[in-house]
Amino acid sequence: MPLNISVVIPCLDEERTLGICIDKIRVFFREHAYQGEIIVVDNGSKDQSVQVAKERLVTVLHESQQGYGAACRRGLQAARGDIIVLADGDDTYDFLELEQFIEPLKNGSCDLVSGTRLKGKIKPGAMPWLHRWLGNPFLTWIFNMLYGGHVSDLLSGYKALSREGLNRLTLRQSGMKFTAELMLTALRTGLRMRETPITYSLRSPWTRTKLRSFRDGWGYFIFLLQARST
Repeated sequence: MPLNISVVIPCLDEERTLGICIDKIRVFFREHAYQGEIIVVDNGSKDQSVQVAKERLVTVLHESQQGYGAACRRGLQAARGDIIVLADGDDTYDFLELEQFIEPLKNGSCDLVSGTRLKGKIKPGAMPWLHRWLGNPFLTWIFNMLYGGHVSDLLSGYKALSREGLNRLTLRQSGMKFTAELMLTALRTGLRMRETPITYSLRSPWTRTKLRSFRDGWGYFIFLLQARST
């Protein structure tokens, strides 16, 4: 039977939350009668993340090149589904909301669906003030102004693409800039994009963010400026 959906989870030291995410995806698959696969791309975890994934009998890949983008690209290359979902394994994104990503791709009305936290529900304490009110809105504004985009949350890590849409993209970034590169490349390639409001939850105290606010924020900014000349 062909696979409907591939869910790709880049992972680095998320043993406390990864199992929760996998279990939610499985519940979603079962409730909606989807044939799907779950791909965990380990990026050098020092904890028991790999063991957690293996115990749940999902596909585990290992990406030696460090970086969020490198792990995402590895998973996208391996995904076999008609629809490919990207989301983190820290339980900040709700996998039970997957249908609102999948339906527009399934009915052919768009090629890429991006979750927007800023038009959805951000639970108390889930997003630092600097990210919610300054960093993300500013970088999103730069993206929209420079490239004619119409997005509200450029840096959301919860996205889904059709197989045809993914095949049209060439993605190279290995770090956090991958998220912006994905949106920019999709826009330039002419993919039909839409946003869907999502719930963004407080990070577990047992997981750590890989984002470095000022370093990565500056990197996003420079990337968006330099991409004008490429």
